[in-house]
Amino acid sequence: MELNVRMRGGLGNQMFIYGYALALRERYPDAVIRLDLREYRHYTRRAFELADFNLNERVEYISDGRMGYDLPMKLYHVYQRLYRDVKGRGPYGLSEALCRRGLVLCGTGCPLPETELPEKSYLYGYFQNAEVLLPIREKLIRAYSLPEGAMDAIPLHLREIPADSIAVSVRLGSDIVRSGWKLCTKEYYRAGVEMIRRSHPGGKILVFSDLPDRVREEAWFDDMADEIVYVKGLTPCQQMELLGLCSHFVISNSTFAWWGAFLGAGEEGIIAAPALWQGNIPTAQTAIALKNMVFPDP
Repeated sequence: MELNVRMRGGLGNQMFIYGYALALRERYPDAVIRLDLREYRHYTRRAFELADFNLNERVEYISDGRMGYDLPMKLYHVYQRLYRDVKGRGPYGLSEALCRRGLVLCGTGCPLPETELPEKSYLYGYFQNAEVLLPIREKLIRAYSLPEGAMDAIPLHLREIPADSIAVSVRLGSDIVRSGWKLCTKEYYRAGVEMIRRSHPGGKILVFSDLPDRVREEAWFDDMADEIVYVKGLTPCQQMELLGLCSHFVISNSTFAWWGAFLGAGEEGIIAAPALWQGNIPTAQTAIALKNMVFPDP
């Protein structure tokens, strides 16, 4: 069986998409996962980074040519726009009918399809659903790890992460605002650290940020820990490896930050998350909510 998967977005989204395909392969163990990378020929801000991980076997990469879902997706997008113009909402009720024809579509949260998939099937969407991923969490930890010896490229002082360390993922870049997402405040991040510190007073604070120098210069956390480490100069996959070594997390409304917490916290760690994920949608009501999430009130 072939699972042809359209890859898109940054590393966090790539991890959701591949993770969904890996969950599907639990049902179809002989399936080959074929990652369609053609969209990255036109990206200016994002690159395909997932291949830096130690992905499972039977994964192929497609970077050019045509795919069987190209025309159906064009037709569906036209239908989607027309339907939204007329009805004021997206077209619902087509998912199972399309799955029977081998086209699995999803914008964000999406359960595994109930219907049997054809031998050649296509996945197109973001597939952000924690319930789909939790049963294969251990497999995802192995898949989303660096190859043997790759950790040697990470400075030793960054790899020495004591128990109860807190990873704080601070997102400040303008790209998130242009995409319609709200930035979390400094007060939110500090409230998250304080909430975790009440029951876990030790460990370092590791700051992961698109603007780490700003966080350091403004001394966001200087009074909250004996040792603060600002993670700089690492690739996204190297950062994800370090995130997975931490115990507790204060995350931004970012898929990258979510994955670090998902891989590292397990069921015992605390994940401080923003109350709202995107727009006015409460994080607790999204498909990526986790049982060990708490929501600080800054």
